[in-house]
Amino acid sequence: MSPLIAARRNDSDRRRRKVIDALDRLHTDGDEISTLRIRVAELEQQLLDQRQGLQDRDDELTAARAANRDLMTRLNGRTRSPLICKETAKTP
Repeated sequence: MSPLIAARRNDSDRRRRKVIDALDRLHTDGDEISTLRIRVAELEQQLLDQRQGLQDRDDELTAARAANRDLMTRLNGRTRSPLICKETAKTP
């Protein structure tokens, strides 16, 4: 075999290995990308669930505050008992 043919064959083998390595990396990167996409979708769903939970708690807190305001209004709207009025009258 001539040196020129041997050199071209080596060059061809080297290029073939580079192409195979590049294809392997693409395949591996593709798997990693698929895995990352799945993980991103899971995290997005968790975020939506957390936001919904936060909204539910906020709604419950708003309702509790409204009920508390209503109860305080009712409590403050009652007439004071005569005992309380007598005691406040005695205070200097």
